[in-house]
Amino acid sequence: MPRKPRFLLEGPYYHIVQRGTNKLGLFWDKEDYEVFMDLVLRYKRKYSFELYNYSLMSNHIHLLIKALNGVLPKIFQGIFQVYQYHYRKKYSYVGHLYQNRFKSIPITCDSQLLCTARYIDRNHFKDVPIPKFIGYEWSSCNFYVKNEKNTLITPNPAYLELAGTPAKRRNIYLDYLQTSNSHTRTFDVTIDKLAI
Repeated sequence: MPRKPRFLLEGPYYHIVQRGTNKLGLFWDKEDYEVFMDLVLRYKRKYSFELYNYSLMSNHIHLLIKALNGVLPKIFQGIFQVYQYHYRKKYSYVGHLYQNRFKSIPITCDSQLLCTARYIDRNHFKDVPIPKFIGYEWSSCNFYVKNEKNTLITPNPAYLELAGTPAKRRNIYLDYLQTSNSHTRTFDVTIDKLAI
């Protein structure tokens, strides 16, 4: 029985999640991460989507994007298929690489855009002090809190609304990343459940 077509809302913002099958590692070395990021850049040029936040974990991926005109399935079908080809060739892997189709969680309001950014930028080290998770190479966190250059990223519009100057925005966002209250914990738990 064929799969149903992906249901897309009118809004252009999506939290994309992809996992390795049976929690299989998707990235085993620096080259794997670089190949994936090069694919994102190639498809970004082809389809003109905006990447706001990302976190590449060893066995799963989080991306926060803006994509218009229903191209979302084409973008990620392409990226994930080409990356799967790389993985199969490099590791002589046979079988499904991914757990399922990628998840595309719609972002329906501005506050959700910032909460999702926080979730993604904290994903690689959710329960450690902030200095330890700043510096993770395969995340957008350094772009936002250390002002590191990253040609893949378009600044998140919710981040830009935090303050009038870059230094103030960085400080506010850094504080927000460290925030743990009932709202942020509830949001994180909800996203964890949706992303499974």
